[in-house]
Amino acid sequence: MIESKSDYKRYLKMDAFSCNVNIKKSFNNELFRYQKLMRKLEYYSNCKKDIISKILIIFMRIKYKRKSIKYGFSIPINTFGPGLNIMHRGTIVVNGNARIGENCKINADVNIGTQMGTRTETPTIGNNCYIGPGAKIYLEK
Repeated sequence: MIESKSDYKRYLKMDAFSCNVNIKKSFNNELFRYQKLMRKLEYYSNCKKDIISKILIIFMRIKYKRKSIKYGFSIPINTFGPGLNIMHRGTIVVNGNARIGENCKINADVNIGTQMGTRTETPTIGNNCYIGPGAKIYLEK
């Protein structure tokens, strides 16, 4: 979870490295721009509490929601650690209580969560993982 400006910069740097992208020249990579917006929203939501920041958070949430719909993602903030690499556009659904560690590569058509009505616990996935296309990760009863 991003808890300071230095955390925010570290997350962005690790995400860029994982995606093989230059942070300053990432305007061509739409998925990395999505990740940058996600990290910025995480930083503002977790660290900024003044009134101007709260207004910015509202606008960022709207933009984040629109991009999520455009790309087919349902990824709540504060679920992925640094080094995230979203490899393709397509349906990715992550439960807001799930926690995924550092250096995760995630592909399209992935669901991470809990079975409806069975429990409130969600998966915790460690560091250095690859979640392939079509993966469904749920906790069993």
